[in-house]
Amino acid sequence: MLSGMGISGRIVMGSALILEEQELERMRSYLDVLATPTILICPDLAVSQATELENYTNIVGIVTEKGGFNSHLAILARKRNLTAVLGVAGCMEFINNGERILLDGMSGKLMMNPREETIERYKKLQNKLEEEQNKIMTFANRDTVTRDGYRLNLMANIDDVTDVEEVVKCGGEGIGLFRTTAHSFSYH
Repeated sequence: MLSGMGISGRIVMGSALILEEQELERMRSYLDVLATPTILICPDLAVSQATELENYTNIVGIVTEKGGFNSHLAILARKRNLTAVLGVAGCMEFINNGERILLDGMSGKLMMNPREETIERYKKLQNKLEEEQNKIMTFANRDTVTRDGYRLNLMANIDDVTDVEEVVKCGGEGIGLFRTTAHSFSYH
């Protein structure tokens, strides 16, 4: 088992696809042929490369040797609900291409060739997480009022206008910060 910084609260399973730094430049040629759920393992991933992953539904997770909780990749992974574990030192040398990987984006654990009982335990945990998320979403369209009657505005930070739909879906009432590549704007 390896561990790093868990970025999202999902648990996924797939085959390892290891891409060295120079192979990332030709990433599409590797991804175009994927037929099964795959976990991409690489030294690091630029935001532009991570954005390309949206076109590949078989990429279910990302593991990098570098990166941290507040990196651009981490922010993008959380935004896109892509399971990612970053900062797993030495992962490139301990994992083989095609190896079966269980990736816990919540705890930051990465298990190679997990036993069936481990897989079942994590499936139960994932089901529990989904149930909790569904319970949380029941609060999405309720008024944000404290017990003493004080009304709060629930605002979200976004990177792109396409995020607005998700903000509304989750009960957001406005945009607190709109990040762009050049500047950040705050609207109140």
